[in-house]
Parts: sequence; C-alpha cells; structure tokens
Amino acid sequence: MRNRDGKRITYRFLNFRYTECDAFAEYLHGMSLKGWHFKGWKYGMVFEKGEPADAEYDVEVFTQSRETDLRPENEAQEYAEYCQAAGWEFVDGNRRFCVFRRAPEDAAPIVTEEERFQEVWKAERRVVFGGTAAFLAVTVFLWFFIRDSWLYWMFNGFTFLVGICFPVFTAGYLLQSIALLVWYMRGKKCLRDGERIRYSLRIGYRIENLMLGLTLAAVLIWAILEGYYKICLSGLLAFLVFWGFRAAESFFRLSREGRVRADVIACAAYIILYTALNVLYPYDNVYTERTASLFGSAERGEAVVADGEVIIGEEAERMVRAGKEGLSYEFYRSDYPWVMDLVWNELKEPRNPGWESEETKQVYYYIGTRSFRYEDAVLMLTYREKEPGEEEAHLILEKLL
Repeated sequence: MRNRDGKRITYRFLNFRYTECDAFAEYLHGMSLKGWHFKGWKYGMVFEKGEPADAEYDVEVFTQSRETDLRPENEAQEYAEYCQAAGWEFVDGNRRFCVFRRAPEDAAPIVTEEERFQEVWKAERRVVFGGTAAFLAVTVFLWFFIRDSWLYWMFNGFTFLVGICFPVFTAGYLLQSIALLVWYMRGKKCLRDGERIRYSLRIGYRIENLMLGLTLAAVLIWAILEGYYKICLSGLLAFLVFWGFRAAESFFRLSREGRVRADVIACAAYIILYTALNVLYPYDNVYTERTASLFGSAERGEAVVADGEVIIGEEAERMVRAGKEGLSYEFYRSDYPWVMDLVWNELKEPRNPGWESEETKQVYYYIGTRSFRYEDAVLMLTYREKEPGEEEAHLILEKLL
C-alpha cells in the first residue's frame, strides 16, 4: 500500500496498555531498525517505508487527554510544544498516549520517574477500575434479575451461557485490578529504592483477553446452534454499524465534537436498520416455547383438554382467545434428580397427599397453579377458573412426552 506521496506504508493493529509504554517505544524502535518509521494513527498505526535507522522513541501518558481522543486535542498539543522545546520531536497522539522521537542525542528526559509513574497509574486505573465497576454492577443486576426467574435461565442454554459470561468478565477485570494494584505497590517500592520502573509487555493481559474473546465466540456459536438467528443477526447488525462508524471516526480522526455527532448518527442508523430488519424478518408467533440446556429441557405453552383429547400450540391459543377454557403449562425434564428437586421445591407447596398445589401471583389473569411431580419431570398447570385434576395432568403429560 502507498500513500499520496507514493511511499510504501503499512498498518499495524496493536493495542498497548498504559503500563506498557516502554514496550510500545521498543516496538517502534524495532520497526525503525527494519526501515518502517512510525507516522501516527489513522485507524491503525501507520508506518512509512524508508531507510533503516536507530531512532529512539519515548511514549508518554498524558492524563489530561481523554480515553476517546483520536487525535491530539488542545491540551495534548500544548504538552507536545513543551516537550519539543526540550529536544523531543512530537510524532502523534492517540487516547492518552503521546509519542515522541528523540531529536538531539543529548535531549533531556521529558518527565521525572515519579511524574511518569503517577501519570501511568492514573490513566491505567481509570480504564481497569472503571471496567471492573461496570461489569460488577451488571453482574449484581443480573443476579437479582436471575434470582426471580432462575428456572428460565437454567433451562435455556443460550441465556444460561450469557448469564455466566458477565461473572466471567467481572472476574477477569477483578484479576486485572489486583494485578494493577500489585504493579503499583512494586512501582512505589522501586521509587523508594531509587530503581527504574519497567513498563514492559504484560502477557497476562493478553492471555486474559484471549480467554474473554473465546468466551464471546462460544456464546455466538451456542446461539447459532440453538437457533437464535434473529438475535445473532441483530448482534451482527449492531457490530457492523457501530464498528463501521468507529473505524470511520478513527480513519478520519474526528475531533471530540465530531465524534459526538458521528455517534448520534450511528445510533439513528442502527435504529432505522433494526426497524427494517424487524419488518423484513419479524419474530414468529411461537405459541409453544421449547428450550434446552445441559441441565435438561423446558417447554411452556397453552393447552386445551376437550373430550379426552389434548390440544397444544397455536390451535390451543386460538381456542383460548375464542373463549375456550384452557391451561397454561410449564413442563421441565432432567436426567439429574437434584435438578428436579430444585424445580419441585420452587413450584410446590404440599396440601393434599399424592399431588401438590400452591396459590401464586396473578399473572396472565390466572387464579392459581397445580404442580405435579414425576420421576424425571415436573409439570405445572396454571388455571384461570376450573382447577385441573390429575387426569387432565396425565393427559397433558402424555401429549408432551
């Protein structure tokens, strides 16, 4: 690939942590030795082909910039002018990174060891602690949400996997927070002992990010295998729209104000496209919901018992709407007795020997429920007016089996 001047350029898509600024500078130095000289950011890191040179780089962290900055804003420009006066050529800035190239051989260090350590610590903790707090809040919310509907999550493989992803991500961020605190304590010790702090490559971060990426891939594969095509399509649409706008913003290096406008346009574009997707590919009117997971299977729907025959699904739904007396059912099956014990204890309240029943919340205009326990299954019937007996329950069970 060549730029407008006809010179060869190449892109590198690497993401360095603020605690890896020395490793970043060493990478740029290694590229210069190969004849690829860093020119700045434009979507990725841009390198221009030239003569090999032993160019020395210094990557500093400037916390007055913002994490979302795609180019040096006014604060970073003023900082760059100060550093240039000290003999360092300013190359480019992105996020809170500022990249300098040493001009004269005797150029003094840009900042003191203490100043650099504090800037790196401030920038990195905002990213790590902020991410930890966000995922922890979502995990706590999910816990309270799942606690009231854990049967649905437990017997739905996709939602169960999604439900455990956030605790996994939260655990990952907690590990990052602990590692960052350990790094900070070691850095303070180095300052007290007069030793130089190393901002080297941290392999643990990359292994953790790889594990998180594999987890997301597993969720996507599971969703496809389970037939959640509409959810996958919606997720793919969101990724393409927002990733596309992010890529364009990074390529054109929009200002802060420009990014705000672009983000508003991206949200509007996604809403329009998502609405069009629902028009072209509407959700099916599924009257019987069947889900499965590693723990077993669950089925929910409407049932009508007429003349000793059980009708379920769409036809039963139409009959109920037409005024026919019907029952809503939830049917759980599992090869694990302990799973069935959990389900049974959740649904039952003993009243009569041989079968159990309990009054529940008024949902979908029903009066109560009747729950039946079998060897490897539990059936819960929700009635509106007429209480179902064991005979009706067995007829429905035979139909479901």
